[in-house]
Amino acid sequence: MKKILLLLLMASLFTNCKKGDTGPQGEPGINGKNGSANIQNYTFTTTTANWLLDQNNVYVYNYPLSAITTNVMDQGAVMVYIKDATAGWIAMPITQQGVQINFAVRTGILEVNYSLSSGAAPSNPGGQQFRVVIIPNA
Repeated sequence: MKKILLLLLMASLFTNCKKGDTGPQGEPGINGKNGSANIQNYTFTTTTANWLLDQNNVYVYNYPLSAITTNVMDQGAVMVYIKDATAGWIAMPITQQGVQINFAVRTGILEVNYSLSSGAAPSNPGGQQFRVVIIPNA
């Protein structure tokens, strides 16, 4: 008799939900935030004329980008990638074969720096393709 009651109880537990029923609301995201759906993505290509050699033997390119706001600077994130013909997109900063490619951000500006680890003047970087991913505060 106990086995029959146990089987009936088990069967009733599995028949209370129907396919397609909506379950209860889940827990909120980390710190009560649900994340950011406003991630922005920009791609640009430089030319030889874009780069300026500064007094420290660093080629500098300033890319105006209004999406880099004070809010992004204070509470968001900016990630930059450079396109490599064989490896695809590579996260910056990067150093390969003595070439250093870095970036800095200011409100409204992405600055890309191209230099040699030896401190000597590099050749003009010319045409390079970059991708910028901006994640604002959620």
